[in-house]
Amino acid sequence: MTTKSTQVLTPRQLIAAEGVFLPRELLARVRERFLHVDDRPFSGKRIFFENAGGSLMLESVVMRGAEVAGIPDNEHRDNLASHAVSRIVSAGLDDLSTFFGASDGVIFGGETGTECLIRAAGLDAEAGGSIIASSVEHPATYDATAQWATPTDRDWIEVPFDVDAGRVTAAH
Repeated sequence: MTTKSTQVLTPRQLIAAEGVFLPRELLARVRERFLHVDDRPFSGKRIFFENAGGSLMLESVVMRGAEVAGIPDNEHRDNLASHAVSRIVSAGLDDLSTFFGASDGVIFGGETGTECLIRAAGLDAEAGGSIIASSVEHPATYDATAQWATPTDRDWIEVPFDVDAGRVTAAH
């Protein structure tokens, strides 16, 4: 019977053994796909070692993000560009579901965190009732309440406000 021994390398040996974990050619091909691996845009040469403030970005992701960000419309509007954005988002959510192994779970995103919160509340609350909003609210809140009332089978009620005081009271 033969046994395979495992050699434990010291940190100095690991540094000296560049390419041990990945063949050099493969490591070079991986590194060339990321932006700013060896240099920072504002401070020059560096070794990337980050645990909280940033991450290396795949060039293909940055390019695709710029392409999508350049579409002059948002989701949930009734025009061709908006419908195209919705298809992109839907495909992305499907990809995330596959990546995370969440085919039975829920992954969703939205234009704003406010929209996500209102959608989640509307989808999670018991059926029935209303969603109430006032145009004195931030537009992200106002628009999201209007948008998610119908798909969650709720009445959308717009409450008027005191124009002079800029507030909504119980009387309104």
